[in-house]
Amino acid sequence: MGAPEVSILVATSNPAKEERLRRCLAGWRFRFHGLKAFDHVQPLPEEGKTHRAIATQKARFWSRVAGGLAIASDGGLIVPALGSRWSSLMTRRAAGKGASDDDRVRNLLELMAPFHDDARKALWAEAVAIAGQGSLIQVWVVEGPEGSIAEAPSPQRIEGFWAASLWYFPAVGKSYTELSSAELAAVGDPWVRLEALVQKWLHGGGWQALVSGQHDALRR
Repeated sequence: MGAPEVSILVATSNPAKEERLRRCLAGWRFRFHGLKAFDHVQPLPEEGKTHRAIATQKARFWSRVAGGLAIASDGGLIVPALGSRWSSLMTRRAAGKGASDDDRVRNLLELMAPFHDDARKALWAEAVAIAGQGSLIQVWVVEGPEGSIAEAPSPQRIEGFWAASLWYFPAVGKSYTELSSAELAAVGDPWVRLEALVQKWLHGGGWQALVSGQHDALRR
């Protein structure tokens, strides 16, 4: 008999993030569920002051809703030159409520118009959290790598990652959306690093904790 499956809710409506969260857990006997079954549930407002706090809040909330395990994430683009005019926590909402991805691209390009060369530096922060029955089990946070905001977006887009077409890496002469799997690993893609961290945790005892329910968060 094979190892038992563990059910987990992938708590995101972003298709790009859903794919990457599933990838973080690949190779283990997880039974994945999406948010479609919970369309009637109103998500909590994102009130945390860090990506770690917001990812944790999401995972805890959705694990309570699902009555089991949930994995969630939160991330954003860090643009030092913009100072108080930009917050990575507001990356998706910076162009206003109801903005399209094209609106978001135009808004960031307009904000960056006065800046050139090294002043266009940008990096990404991302946090991933797993919770069970409303209690945090584990959280990981990565930041980087350093790229820049391109003068124009790449024609290649990733649905759900609007900023990726503008995030440019001069060393390879490509935007994030144009990078191969090997190039993503070479530049230090946050999701590649997160996948490695989550897999290391699972191999180091995290999987057994989830299966056995011995973790404090799963004994309630």
